[in-house]
This record gives sequence, C-alpha cells and structure tokens, in this order.
Amino acid sequence: MPLPDDVRPGDEGLSCHWPLSVESRTGCRFFSCRIPEGCPTVSGPRSVAGGGFVLALLVAAAGCVLCFEVCCPVTTAAQHPFPWMHSAVRDSLFYSFGWLLVLVPLVVYQDRLYLAIRYSTSLDRLQAHPALVVPALTVLVVLLVNYVHRHLTFLLVYGEKEEFLSHPVRYTALPAAFAVITAGFIYFESFAVLAMVSVLWTMYHSVAQKYGITRIYARKAGYGDARVDRGIVWSWFVYLVMAMPGRERSTLELFSAGRRIVELVGDHPGLLETLSSVTLLAALVLTGIYIIQEFRNRARISLPKNLYVISVLVLYAVILNDLLVGYIAFAFSHGLEYIAFVNMYVKRKYQKRPEAVSLLARASRRLWLYSGMFSITVVAFSLLGMYFGYSAFAVYIVATSFLHFLYDSWIWKIRRPDVGQPLDIHYAAGSRS
Repeated sequence: MPLPDDVRPGDEGLSCHWPLSVESRTGCRFFSCRIPEGCPTVSGPRSVAGGGFVLALLVAAAGCVLCFEVCCPVTTAAQHPFPWMHSAVRDSLFYSFGWLLVLVPLVVYQDRLYLAIRYSTSLDRLQAHPALVVPALTVLVVLLVNYVHRHLTFLLVYGEKEEFLSHPVRYTALPAAFAVITAGFIYFESFAVLAMVSVLWTMYHSVAQKYGITRIYARKAGYGDARVDRGIVWSWFVYLVMAMPGRERSTLELFSAGRRIVELVGDHPGLLETLSSVTLLAALVLTGIYIIQEFRNRARISLPKNLYVISVLVLYAVILNDLLVGYIAFAFSHGLEYIAFVNMYVKRKYQKRPEAVSLLARASRRLWLYSGMFSITVVAFSLLGMYFGYSAFAVYIVATSFLHFLYDSWIWKIRRPDVGQPLDIHYAAGSRS
C-alpha cells in the first residue's frame, strides 16, 4: 500500500493515549522476517527466530497447565464454590480472550495499521482513504473503551461517599495539582515528556492490573503464593521491556515517545542483548516455579486463573512479535476487563448492602441502564473532544491518566477484607496478598 500524498516521515500525529507523534509505515506484516521498502526505519531487517522460540515455550507452558486441568482429578469440595468472576463464558470473553476481537482486524490490516492510527481521529482523511476505515475504526474502538474504563475510576471515587470521605483532601487537591503540573509542562514546551511518562506508567499500570486479577482468581481458588503469581506475570513483562529497544527500534522511532525511549537507552546493543537474555532466563525459571505450584495444587487447580495467566502470556508473545499490534490488543484487554470487573463489583457490593444510598448504590439497582448511559456519555464526550478540540482533549487525557493510575492503586487493595467481600474471597490469617 503506497503512502498517501499527505503523509511524510516526520509528520506529527496522535498525542494522547498512544505513543506520541505517529508517522507512517506500511507493508510490515505480522510475524514477517523483513521490513519491505517504503517503511521508514533505521534498524533494517529483523529476525523473529527468538520470538518464535519464546512463543513455543509459552505455548508449551500453557499446554502443561491445561494438561493438569484435564488429566488431574479436581476435588470440588477443596475449591471455592464458584471460582469464576461472572461465569465461564463471561470470564473467557471479558477477561481472558476478549482481546481476540480486535487482534483479528489488527492482523488482517497490519500493513495499514500505522496510517490507521494516525487517521482514526480525522474524518476528512478517512473519507479520502476508505481503505483505512476498518483498521481506523478498530483503533477508535480501543481508544473509546480505554476512555470509558478510566472514567469509571472517577465514578468509584466521587460517586461513593465512603471512599471520598476516607481521603477528602487527597481527592480534592490532586485534580487541581495535576492541572497545574500539566499547565507547567505545556508552558515550558515539555508536554511530550509528560506524555512519555504517561505512556510508561500506562504499561506498568496495565500489567499491575493483570497481576491483580490473577490474585483474585488465586484467592477464590484458595491456593497460590503471591510471589509465584507475581513472578510469572511480571518477569515476562520485564523481559519485553529489555528486548523491545533492540527488537523494535524501528517501530519505537516512529513515535516521539518511542524516540525518547531510544535516546534514553542509547546505542548499546551488547548490553541490551545481555539484559534481555538474563531476564529471559529468569522468566523461564519463574514460569517453571509457577507450573510446579499448580501441579502441587492439582487437586484444587483453578481453571479460570490458569486460562487468564495463559492469555497474559499469549498477549506478551503477540507484543514480542509485533510491538504495535500487541500494544493495541493489550490496551483493549486492559480496558475491557476493567469495565466488566467494575460493573460486576458494584452490583455485588450493593446487593449485600441494600441500605446504602450513595450515587453508586442507587445506580447499582438498575446497573445495566445507568452503566450504559455513563458509557455513552463518556464516548460522546471523547468523540467531541477528539474531532473538534483534539489538542485540549489530549491534554485532558494525559493529565487525568495520572489521577486514574493513583486512584486505582488506592481503591483496589484486594488484601483488604472490605474490598474482597463482594468477590466472595475468604481470608486466612497470615495469608499473602
């Protein structure tokens, strides 16, 4: 697909949720071993041999866990009476494998993906290039899902009197503080630095959520060491962080935030290769420890937990083979599972507290209606901002992202019994979170 006339290397593009300043790159196929002509890159061809090796290891690990599920007898009396969040079907759709819904069009239209990201917020350009409509709409859906999910956090804080009054000064002062901080970065023409921090924190925040959901499943199943579960979720992410600057340098340099990361890392291929090898070895060891843990608990092994862990590992493998495709799929998975989790949590929390009269408590009685109305409002607000005031909207998204990260880290402490009660988690004295 040739580059449209209105796109040139160096053009500035998106500047909010995605890494900043998208430039065009086309013809780069998923799992391909070379970068065709027409892709503005600096690093030349790349091999996927290492990625294929790691993917094979991940699939093997997943196969071992599934083998335990199928071959080892499960004593239901030793398990939580209901190990799923919602149900087997809903958990698989919303938590484990819902991201496949966007992965398919991302892979099918991968050769147009870079331009689709750039054009997803430009109606005029989409009308001029109809071949980009499907991938651009896919990107737009991912963006909107993420905007809805982060605004749900504010509803949990400001719509719940008890939560707000637990830290009234904090919840009142922080929005104003981040508004001033953001204005300062803009005034000193350093907004791109703030946005880069937001992107990096988004990555950490998303993986932290994956670990948190893993621990909820472990708590419901009644087994599993938090250190072991943390090891398998975080070790592969650390490996990706170490491997990406070397493997995906050309992709990172298409974005201003990515270029800043490349500049920070510098030109040290030997060091990066060593670090990625060490972290890969550590991830393999920690994966082995996790498999041993599951085998030792085979009498009560949790199917939902292991399906979820497998889905996280497969997502990592997708990122390893194509950073941009994997990043977008991961972002969709993060937003989708958060929306599903919050709706489930609010409903169950207030079913057990019929006397509550907060805004959320009243909304929980007709949750499907009010949740839908809230989502539609956020989507409408986001579309208006994206298409009619993009610069201001981008500033708003970056500034509020930090509030979302902080608030989430405070309100979702599963080790607290009051947080775990709506999830039907049973707490044992001295248990690890």
